[in-house]
Amino acid sequence: PPRGDESELARVRAPLFLFILAEELTRPFLPGYIKQLLVPVPGLSEQFVVGLPIALFMLIVGLAQPWLGVFCERRGTRPTMLLGAGIAAAGFLASAMAASVFDLLLWRSLCALGYAMVFVSGQAYVLEHASPSKRAKSFALFVGAIMVASICGPSIGGILADNVGERTTLVVAALLAVGSMLAIRQLPAPVAL
Repeated sequence: PPRGDESELARVRAPLFLFILAEELTRPFLPGYIKQLLVPVPGLSEQFVVGLPIALFMLIVGLAQPWLGVFCERRGTRPTMLLGAGIAAAGFLASAMAASVFDLLLWRSLCALGYAMVFVSGQAYVLEHASPSKRAKSFALFVGAIMVASICGPSIGGILADNVGERTTLVVAALLAVGSMLAIRQLPAPVAL
């Protein structure tokens, strides 16, 4: 099938960086934040309940990706990426207002769904614009944006959480996800695979 312009590949870096950075901000303080929202659950240890939102996030991301790949093929990369970033932004904002760990489970599930959508559509974007001979090099852009955000995000998130609080840091994550939406809107229209 025809491929898009390879010069458009670099344009996916900024939206992916901003979006992954939003999620990575939460990594250092999320267990402590969950402990603040903890309510006793009969039959479950405190450690299990603290790990539940994190485990549920990873489970949703892992299980949703194959289905979201099909969804992305039908809707297109840019619309799927925009939808995912919007869902995650809502999840971050609602997580900032969570009243209990049960609320947080629901809102972090939204974040996971949004994360999976952006991740899958980011990969599809690279496939749309990469020639078969340069696919590995093209995926280096994708992985590079994720790695840089993974390195910067936890440090920045920890500093923010210490200075302005966990809830405000979650609001900052929501704003970064919205910022990624603005960057996603600058991507070219999707190419049919």
